[in-house]
Amino acid sequence: MSATDSLIAGYALCCFGQVHYLARMPLAKAEFLPPLLLLNPRSRSCRRLIPMLELRRPIYVVDVPAYGASSPPLAPCTMRDVAEAIIAFMDHSNMATAHVCGWHTGAKVAAALAANWPDRTLSLSVCGKSHSLVPDQSKRNKAMRDQVAARKPDVALVAMESFCADDASQTIGRAIVYEANFSFDLADALSKTQCGVQVVEIVSDEETIAHGRQGEALAVFPRRGRAVAIPEVESMGIDLYVGASVMGQVIREFIADEDESGNYVSL
Repeated sequence: MSATDSLIAGYALCCFGQVHYLARMPLAKAEFLPPLLLLNPRSRSCRRLIPMLELRRPIYVVDVPAYGASSPPLAPCTMRDVAEAIIAFMDHSNMATAHVCGWHTGAKVAAALAANWPDRTLSLSVCGKSHSLVPDQSKRNKAMRDQVAARKPDVALVAMESFCADDASQTIGRAIVYEANFSFDLADALSKTQCGVQVVEIVSDEETIAHGRQGEALAVFPRRGRAVAIPEVESMGIDLYVGASVMGQVIREFIADEDESGNYVSL
């Protein structure tokens, strides 16, 4: 049996309706490591990551509201509102704290969670391409809008999923979440975090020319921040842009360091 064969699916009630999740639990509860919560708008991609993570650690893959099988939010909506839906899932799962990792929109949700519920967050990994990590909010919004206007491969994939897999309410809800993303000050949120923060920048020549490297600049905002740059190897995001094995190693090493440090706000 593989690590993905034993996934448990479920729903948690939230203010929007419900949050869908997948969980992989260790077989021996006495050996549990602190749980890891993965937030990716395309949660299918995170399934490829699960086998790369510790078998003794509970892994939760959550569909961000308006994506996958989770309910869409209502307008107007903020990133804090979306993060509160994730907190509802944590309460449902009796998860007092977790390491939290998010990609692109999921990274902003994760940052809002860490900033507003510091006692629930053991560590935070913020992952994305350079354009999504620009510290200046107005410049990041322009870079994001340019990305959407250019219909880059990852944006095109989201549009394809909307047409093939999701209903109309998800498409409307996704627009609401995007507006919340544009209104969200990522750098300010990271400055309010109390846990260790890792900024994972997915770099390519095209992004570096267009936006410059952003990870190091963003990593100065958290109290305890560090940045790592990983070359993009596939642009669609199906294999997390850099390959699940590479991403898994980066996340695994960071949360292992945080586990060893024991600098948890909630403990």
